[in-house]
Amino acid sequence: MNIDTYWHILWTVYPMPMPNQQTKTISGLYDFYKKLEVDGIKYEVSQPLNASTCTSNIKPDRPILNPHSVEDDIKKLTSEKGDRIAGNIPVIDLLVDSNHIELFVKFNGDNLIQKIARLKSRSATLLSFSSESGEGGKHTWSKGIWYGKSTDIRFVPLVKNRIMQLKNASF
Repeated sequence: MNIDTYWHILWTVYPMPMPNQQTKTISGLYDFYKKLEVDGIKYEVSQPLNASTCTSNIKPDRPILNPHSVEDDIKKLTSEKGDRIAGNIPVIDLLVDSNHIELFVKFNGDNLIQKIARLKSRSATLLSFSSESGEGGKHTWSKGIWYGKSTDIRFVPLVKNRIMQLKNASF
C-alpha cells in the first residue's frame, strides 16, 4: 500500500537566508511547525527550525520579483505537460511573494528534490528572459530548499490554511 506524502517546500529570494537560519523564520513558520508538534501531527523537516539570528546584507535597491509572473512560470513548469524534469508535480497550493516561495505538493517518488532544483533553475532562467529590469538568472534564489513533509492527512488543511492566510495578508 502506497501512503501519500505531502511536502511543504520553501525557498527564498537571494540573499534572504533559508528558513532554518532566520529568527522565528518566515511568516511564523517556526510557530506553525511547533503547533503541529503540540497537536500530535508527525512530520519530518529537512533542517531543524531554530530561533537563532542570521543577518543578510539585503540591498535596498534589489529588484523586486513580480509574484504573478513567477507563479505563472512555476505552474507551467510543474504541470503534466511542463518541464521534462520539473513537470508532473501535483501542486496542491502555491504562494509566491517578493521574499520567498511556498509550494505544497503531494508526491510519493524519490526524485522530488531533483525536480525542485530544476524548477528553481528553470524559473530563474524564465524570469531573466521576461524581465526588463534584469532580474532573474544567477542569484535569483538563495541556495537550497527547506521542507517539511508528512503522511498525516491532518497536515493538508493546516498547510493550505497557512498559505491562504499568507496570500490574504499580502493583498
